[in-house]
Amino acid sequence: MLSTSDTKTCLSITPDQILYEDSYLIAVNKPAGLPTQPTLDKKRQNLFDAVKSFFTLRDNPEDAYLGMPHRLDVETSGVVLFTKSREVNPAMAQAFSKRLIQKKYIALIEHPADFTIPEYWEIKNYLGRDKTSKKIDRFVAVRSGGKCARTEFKLLKSFAHTALIEATPHTGRTHQIRAHLSGYQTPILGDTFYGATHTAPRVMLHALNLRFLHPANTAEICIEAPVPRDFKAVLLSLS
Repeated sequence: MLSTSDTKTCLSITPDQILYEDSYLIAVNKPAGLPTQPTLDKKRQNLFDAVKSFFTLRDNPEDAYLGMPHRLDVETSGVVLFTKSREVNPAMAQAFSKRLIQKKYIALIEHPADFTIPEYWEIKNYLGRDKTSKKIDRFVAVRSGGKCARTEFKLLKSFAHTALIEATPHTGRTHQIRAHLSGYQTPILGDTFYGATHTAPRVMLHALNLRFLHPANTAEICIEAPVPRDFKAVLLSLS
């Protein structure tokens, strides 16, 4: 849920969207359809500005700091982690870049009628921009010039022509999970950008949790975002 106000950004998160907060970090449950960061369209609302607005409304800080070491695609819902301290921002940025943060996603996928989804599979290849497509931000497996990408997948529940799966990315490439699933002939429901044909209200991908060591005290932190209503509704319709 998002609330509006008369602040400069006109958008603020609500307390129920906060999944974790301490003096150094804040994790927020991002709704689908909201960009994580500001876009070229200055009028478009985004999660970063919404969190800043939340601090202004709650704490009225003179110079609130907010770092953004982590992002999600616009249509992806779930956990997004921000830093509240310049002291820990470099450490968190390094933790993400060095793959020290464990991420888990869930997704609803489609597949051909004669395709059997295995209980477990892994995809490791090199992803680069699709030079054969007019969509400049579309990524596919390439023989050269790409970046190494690795994702583990686990089947959670199977339906007719669709399935609920868990994805664990071990690298952080743009559109990694979406590109890997599309290349495996199992695009995410609603992801027409990557070849999905089944109807869905959006790309049915949810960032379920993050697990990492706290940058200030090395305590193990696990932050989980509840599955949103639209995801549950589509899942129920498949049952």
